[in-house]
Amino acid sequence: MPKFCDAKMSKLVSGAAKYDPGSSIEICLITWNMEGTCGPDDVSGLITPGSHHIYVIGSEECERSIAASYMNSSKGRWEDKLIAHLGDDYTMMTSETLMAIHLIMFARCDVIKYITEVKTDSVSTGLLNGTVGNKGGVCISCMIGQTSLLFVNAHFAAHQNKVSERNGDFHKIATGCTLRCPKGPRPAATGGPHDDDPTGGGNASPKNTSPPASPLASPLSPHQHKLIDATSCFDVVFWSGDLNYRINGLRNMVDVLLKDEEYREVLLANDQLMIERKKGNVFSGFKEGHITFKPTYKYHKKDGKATEEYDRSAKARIPAWTDRILYKTNAPFNPDQLVLHTYYSLETESLRVSDHRPVVAEMMLIPDHLPDSQSVEKKESRFQLVQAESSASSSSVCTIS
Repeated sequence: MPKFCDAKMSKLVSGAAKYDPGSSIEICLITWNMEGTCGPDDVSGLITPGSHHIYVIGSEECERSIAASYMNSSKGRWEDKLIAHLGDDYTMMTSETLMAIHLIMFARCDVIKYITEVKTDSVSTGLLNGTVGNKGGVCISCMIGQTSLLFVNAHFAAHQNKVSERNGDFHKIATGCTLRCPKGPRPAATGGPHDDDPTGGGNASPKNTSPPASPLASPLSPHQHKLIDATSCFDVVFWSGDLNYRINGLRNMVDVLLKDEEYREVLLANDQLMIERKKGNVFSGFKEGHITFKPTYKYHKKDGKATEEYDRSAKARIPAWTDRILYKTNAPFNPDQLVLHTYYSLETESLRVSDHRPVVAEMMLIPDHLPDSQSVEKKESRFQLVQAESSASSSSVCTIS
């Protein structure tokens, strides 16, 4: 059951001030390919309790290799680490797993009362025509007030030349996800400016706007239902993961360009995801913060620890920004109510257990129509009563509806 804050408390255990319903919700999104590890014992370099109301943490190759995850997909050890580190101020709302792909959502106890309709789904795009979940996506949806949100964490097809396969993975996940906005079908968009600039138009600025996405079509017959793009069904959509898009070029030339930050734009111009978005082949309507960090893959490892150098194996993989976080809003939601604060990778020494660097996006959301104080108090009292009466379940996972 969720842990609601004591109404008399002005601050949380972490020292953070309690949420004021008239203010914004701070959301931290993280994606990390963990290369089959369970992460470090100390995850303080990854998350800071109290600094955000909601944490949504996606991982790929979490705890075990993809092959090992086919037999045992449990992410219990990883979840336990995160739960212990975030402490009493946070509750694990839900999680979803597809073999080695994982997504977990935490909410601070002072905002749980505003979060409803928490649901999950997963879509496999892997081997045997998608029947094996070595690649695919995991999804969480919820309502915050009257704002609907969809979170997706995905692992796309690997290898330098598999661009069309990666594009296909995106569309399979978007149309295969069965989660839908509880408010019902979205109204048709009425036009307005579109901003599909894939070169970083989503950098942190209150003036940035996200484009309206393609509206949900009129009601479809059951056999057409699977063709609906779930990313058009919610007010706000976040998509993270090891998307595996690479940099077009030769390894020696990329190495030269990486030595001078002034040449980063040259590398970004050859980034496969940027190119495919410009062509309109993938992530239509999404935005991404401006990339100011180094490629997140593939780091050379020595004695089990990632170094500052890129791959020195015989394969000599070309460094790439494989790990990304994108987002979009759909009309009629006001895009000014979602702002990207920061977009960065983590270089923390303690996190160098993987050949990937974690990537973080810190967002500010102003949700529509939070419940009035009286209805919130009634809901809180109801859940606290149920919590007091229910001692049978020891699980920290909760789905609130």
